[in-house]
Amino acid sequence: MKVRGLSQMELARLCGDERYRSSIGHLVTGERDGCSEKLAAKLSKVLLGDAAKDSPLFVPRVFSVQRDGRTPIGSETHRRAA
Repeated sequence: MKVRGLSQMELARLCGDERYRSSIGHLVTGERDGCSEKLAAKLSKVLLGDAAKDSPLFVPRVFSVQRDGRTPIGSETHRRAA
């Protein structure tokens, strides 16, 4: 699949590292909807050139992920357990 006439491998090379190919592929297919800020900045620069700072391709989002099951200090559940 090509993006603006560039293959995923060509995009990865232009971003500076061929290892970005898999992340770009997942973004193109919709398997992923986010990437690192570093890759986002590089993709924006490659695809938009100088206009990248005026019309970003990616919007930063902050995720709050709780992986180990512990309750954050200060939360209502933590106060009841203490």
